[in-house]
Amino acid sequence: MAASTAEVKNRGWSVCTTAVSVWRSARVSRQVVKGVCVSGAGGGVCVPRVLLKTEAVLWQWAVWEAAQFTVLSKLRTPLGRAQDTFQTIEGIIRSLAAHSLNTEQELSQWSGGDTDDGHHSNQLRLALLLQFLENLEKLMYNAYEGCANALTAPPKGIRTFFYTNRQTCQDWLTRIRLALMRVGLLSGQPAVTVRHGLDLLTEIQNSSTLGPELEAL
Repeated sequence: MAASTAEVKNRGWSVCTTAVSVWRSARVSRQVVKGVCVSGAGGGVCVPRVLLKTEAVLWQWAVWEAAQFTVLSKLRTPLGRAQDTFQTIEGIIRSLAAHSLNTEQELSQWSGGDTDDGHHSNQLRLALLLQFLENLEKLMYNAYEGCANALTAPPKGIRTFFYTNRQTCQDWLTRIRLALMRVGLLSGQPAVTVRHGLDLLTEIQNSSTLGPELEAL
């Protein structure tokens, strides 16, 4: 049964606000003259004070910390165990993608876009959700493949978990890419759609079996 408009909004916003919870729980470790050093799931970093007053920077940091928390907890989150986390995120993405295909429904009915504030809030939710998925994919790749110098390697136990479950993570990403492409268009981010489209084509080329959704392409 398709999710109702209210359920889509509530579930989508709950994933986005997970980032806010992580951000609020981040502990300020010490203060310096020209900046503030903060610690989070990925370790300590010094942030200039002026940036701490910038909402866009804070959202980026919060969403990154949420994705980092998801990886370091081996996908066990407030959404449930690893399988529950994947299924909940996938359900939200597919619900939003389904709304983007429903031409008979006005966008304002589910986005609250009647006003400028409603439209901005909706676009923020979509952008945070897409950015969270982007960060999660990077961090999962770093866990099971490693990275030369851009990202710090996670603890050995985390690397072992993701290396063992590498195929499951990759299959899940392949399964949701088409829906992510539609959500990217819905949020006005064509670059996201193009990136996932290119990755999807590569994965289709390298795969001997396709899911029912991909067979329709």
